[in-house]
Amino acid sequence: MAIFSDVHVPYHRADAVDACITKFEKFKPDCILLNGDIADCFSISRWEKDPRARNFKEEVQCVVQFLSFIRSKFPKARIVYKLGNHEERWYSYLFLKAPELVGLEFTDFASLVHASDYGIEVIDQQRIVNLGKLPVLHGHELPKGLTNPVNPARGAFLRTIDCVLIGHHHRTSEHTEQSMGGRMITTWSTGCLCDLTPEYARLNRWNHGAAHVEISNGGDFHVTNFRIR
Repeated sequence: MAIFSDVHVPYHRADAVDACITKFEKFKPDCILLNGDIADCFSISRWEKDPRARNFKEEVQCVVQFLSFIRSKFPKARIVYKLGNHEERWYSYLFLKAPELVGLEFTDFASLVHASDYGIEVIDQQRIVNLGKLPVLHGHELPKGLTNPVNPARGAFLRTIDCVLIGHHHRTSEHTEQSMGGRMITTWSTGCLCDLTPEYARLNRWNHGAAHVEISNGGDFHVTNFRIR
């Protein structure tokens, strides 16, 4: 299982994406998980926007091209697209601007990006993806308001007290603790594949990265969480 998130098309880094695909091709994964924020949806964000870069039609076209590209690289793999907080901007926009259209088939995000044309399954409503015994979230689903942890993986541990893999934070990290009963709990956060110095966050601790998960017949798993330089 190949996992990557936070591509933020069309604000992605082509060299990071290429490096990630090259890495995954060596693994020959039978399944790809696009773990949220593949699309940026900048034009319909509620945040302040640069009026020179507001063309939602072009953004959607870029996302469709990206999905087509992923399918061409992995023609036989099962591809699952879990929506992140940036894809949820589409529904927030509809709720605010055109609530009467909500529920119509053509307003579904999967329809918007023609996911079915490429045999891509879309998971919405912040549902958990279980890879054997490993739960995977985009990361924005977790409770807010805890003190700032050492790294995103430890933050995920404090919020779940369970093994979990997340994206969302654009940082590669890992955290392990042992329970009183001797159970080893490890959490992971993956890097991103987008521009590392966007206008809204010139200074940050982001890095490019992705993950590969091997799952045994019994549901046990092995995570390779790698950085891309």
